[in-house]
Amino acid sequence: MKKFTILIAILLFIGHALTELHSLLLVRYPELATKEVDPFLKKDFSQPILFLWYVKFMSEDALWCITYFCMAIISYKYSQKLFIIVSIFFIYHAIDQLLFMYNYKRSYATYWVLLASSLAVLVVLFWPTKKGALYKSMI
Repeated sequence: MKKFTILIAILLFIGHALTELHSLLLVRYPELATKEVDPFLKKDFSQPILFLWYVKFMSEDALWCITYFCMAIISYKYSQKLFIIVSIFFIYHAIDQLLFMYNYKRSYATYWVLLASSLAVLVVLFWPTKKGALYKSMI
């Protein structure tokens, strides 16, 4: 259990440290304050963005993914339902991160589908579970 706790702590620290990467880059490389990039993967999409803002947005999305990943591996030990619920939101945020890299989250219809898919959480809440968790359930 000690290694598990250390792993979770390290992952959460990395996620939170990443959110300050843009400010560390600014201090070290002040010229980045005005550097624009067009980093999006969609070929026919162009949206110049300041490099530091791109780093900030990417790191904040990464924090969401890391946080939900940690919640999923913790909840796996306690509750199958909670694990599925947290995994749904982890997948939501992972897709959100990919959409940011693809076209700056301009796929609005995709977000409606993601939001509707996250309603699966309500189904899972009332879904009977048969398999027990590794530890005594907190729910």
